[in-house]
Amino acid sequence: MTEIGFKLEKAACITLRMYDLLGREIRKLAEGEYESGYHSISLDASGLASGVYLYQLTTPYYTSVRKMAVMK
Repeated sequence: MTEIGFKLEKAACITLRMYDLLGREIRKLAEGEYESGYHSISLDASGLASGVYLYQLTTPYYTSVRKMAVMK
């Protein structure tokens, strides 16, 4: 189990998606209205192959993309 954390300065409707390196969407991890503050989303990576993945947090105010390595 892996935790993906993010902080919102103010309440916003967010989408958190996971992609492979070819840009294909693997999973939608979270979607909806979140209050301001720190949030943590659990990811069960047991069904994923080992490798590097990207996750993208999109809000009305910014978009952030980060890398994540899955190792088994």
